[in-house]
Amino acid sequence: MRDDLREHIIESERIFSGRIVQLDHAKVKLPDGGTAMREIVHHALGACCLAVAPDGRIYTVEQYRIPMDDITIELPAGKVDQGEDPLEAVKREMTEEIGMTAENVEFICKAAVSPGFTNEVVYIYIATGLVPMVAEPDEDEFLSVKLYTIDQLLDMIADGRIYDAKTIMAIWYANLNREKYGIT
Repeated sequence: MRDDLREHIIESERIFSGRIVQLDHAKVKLPDGGTAMREIVHHALGACCLAVAPDGRIYTVEQYRIPMDDITIELPAGKVDQGEDPLEAVKREMTEEIGMTAENVEFICKAAVSPGFTNEVVYIYIATGLVPMVAEPDEDEFLSVKLYTIDQLLDMIADGRIYDAKTIMAIWYANLNREKYGIT
């Protein structure tokens, strides 16, 4: 990494601490010696999974997201608990949200959600060899599980019905690797 671009925190104050996020207001020293203020949202890691059904279609979940004031179409995903491995978290989320476990779960990539203001990183996986389980969503989680072909999902990205970044990244990866994962 180029050190000539690095900012250094001079002082920081925690101005909010909630169940999911913490917010710091920090004074930083800039590379040219000047200073600036930064707002930093600290968030747990996330884990997301593109789960491929035996027929090659892909599981999605629809749920209302209050920050967006919209029902979003996403892949199964959730927060990684403190000390939990992202792989274990994504397996837990698949069972909770779509009622599946998988014989094969492969890491695709990790992605910074919005590095301009938050340290949240999401780990993205692809799962095949799905085995039915009992779905057990969190008590405050209301979902609709649906299956789509990759072409349907690509159309939904193109027309704006899917706009969740982690979901788009995983779908594009899956599209490039259809044959490898038996995706239709």
